[in-house]
Amino acid sequence: MVTDRHMIAQGKLQAALKASAGCISCQADQLRRLGVFFGSLKRWADAYSSLNGATERYHYLGNAGHDLLGNGIANCLLLKCNLDLLTVSPEAGAVEARRGLKVLTGRESPVLFASLILALARCLQPSKDPRDVQESQELLDWCFENFKFAGVCSVARALLYWLRGNLASVMGRMDDAVEDLTLALDDARALQLDQDAAGILADLGALNPEPREVRSYIEDFCEWNDAGDLIVPSWLSNLDAEIRAVYDIALRSRNRIDASTFVALREAAGGESRMPAFIIPSQAASSILGRRFDLLWVGGSTTLP
Repeated sequence: MVTDRHMIAQGKLQAALKASAGCISCQADQLRRLGVFFGSLKRWADAYSSLNGATERYHYLGNAGHDLLGNGIANCLLLKCNLDLLTVSPEAGAVEARRGLKVLTGRESPVLFASLILALARCLQPSKDPRDVQESQELLDWCFENFKFAGVCSVARALLYWLRGNLASVMGRMDDAVEDLTLALDDARALQLDQDAAGILADLGALNPEPREVRSYIEDFCEWNDAGDLIVPSWLSNLDAEIRAVYDIALRSRNRIDASTFVALREAAGGESRMPAFIIPSQAASSILGRRFDLLWVGGSTTLP
C-alpha cells in the first residue's frame, strides 16, 4: 500500500511537470519537488537529476527564478547539501551549504537563511575540519556584513550567532565564542524561543562552567518574587525544572560545574534538532547521518528549524 501511494504521488508530480511545459518557472518548481520526492525514497540518482534540472532552469530565469522562499537556486543548493551529507560526505554537503548562502541577497525569506545555517552546522559537526570551519566562519562574518535582516533580532540571527559561537569554540577562540553565544541567548530571550534559549544556555555553561557565570546567565532572563525565590518566565515553563536544576547546582558548586549538567539541559531542550553539538557531546550526534532526507529538507511546508 505504501508503494502504491508512492507511485500515485510520483505520477501526480510527473503529470504536473508535463503540464508545465510552457512555463520555465513552473518546470523548475516541479523538478525541485521531484528532487525532494526521490530523495525521500533514497533514489539518489533521480533526486540529483531532478535538482540539477531545477537549478538549470532557475539559472536561466535569473532574478525571475524565485520559488516560495525567494531564491530557487539557493533552495536547490540547500537540498543538494542534504543529499551530499547523506550520500557523499559532510564536507561535500558543507560546500553546497556555503554556496547557497553566497547566492542569497538578504531579500529572501528568513526561513531559507535559517535553514541553510542549520544545514551547514549539520555538515560541519561530523568532521570539524579546521579549514572547513575557518571558511565557514568567514562566510558567517560575511553574512553579518551584507544581509540587512542580520541587523534585526530574528530566529535566523540567533542561529547565526549560535553557530558562529560554536565554530569559534572549535577554533579555540573562547572569548569570541562566549560573546557570540551570549548574543544568541539575548536574541532567543527577546523572541521567547524556549528550546533555543535553553540549548544556547547549555552551550554557554559548558564553555564557561564557572558557577558564578552560570548563575548570571540564568538570572539575566529570570525574575524574583517577594520571598527571594527565582521565577522562571512563563515562556520557559516547559523547561522550568531543568533550568532550576542547573541554577541549584550553580548555587551549591564551588568548583567548575560538570559537563553532564549541561548535557542533560541540552537534550531536554531538543538537542541535535535545534543545533548540532560542537561544545557538548550529544547522544544524538552519532545518528545525524541516519536522518531521513525529508526530515532534513526544509524547502517546503515546514516550520523553522
